Amino acid sequence: MEDARDAGANEFIVKPFTPQKVAQRLLSVINHPRDFYHCESYFGPDRRRRDVEPPFIERRKRLEEQIQTTFPTHHQPKLLRGDDEVWRYKLVNTLRGRVGGDSAQLPSVDKESIAEAGEVIRGSHADYDAWLARALSQLTKLVDRAEKKPGAARPARAAITRIAVDLRGHGVMFGYPLISVVGKSL
Repeated sequence: MEDARDAGANEFIVKPFTPQKVAQRLLSVINHPRDFYHCESYFGPDRRRRDVEPPFIERRKRLEEQIQTTFPTHHQPKLLRGDDEVWRYKLVNTLRGRVGGDSAQLPSVDKESIAEAGEVIRGSHADYDAWLARALSQLTKLVDRAEKKPGAARPARAAITRIAVDLRGHGVMFGYPLISVVGKSL
């Protein structure tokens, strides 16, 4: 999640999720875009979601009044002048207008679209058995490869972890708690 955030992801959603939850998160990103920060060691969205004191020792090297703020346009990006500078980019929210909102009215997702998305998710339930069979087959191959070739253990472990996370989420989403337990044990 930290890598995704540092690459520019604004929000996350965890399984199990509903179409209503996805719509809510999308609207949150549209209606409350994050500022971006640029300094010597980081460029990306504000890592802190709320304006509260962190539950740990403050690690920021700049006070709020020392941060340079800019409102960049497509034609005039501001660049750092020195390694010790920190810039906050307050981006213009053009996405809101593209999805039907404006300064007076926030965009929304109609209930019909949410219901349609719910049907697609429920329809994927039928494909679950085939997906599970492929995942278990892949797990078996990864474990065998890691046991036979010690040098292959690290990449195999990473792939097993990805499958385990999917198993946990799918087990909860589709109502198979035992699959979630197996995924968690991996």
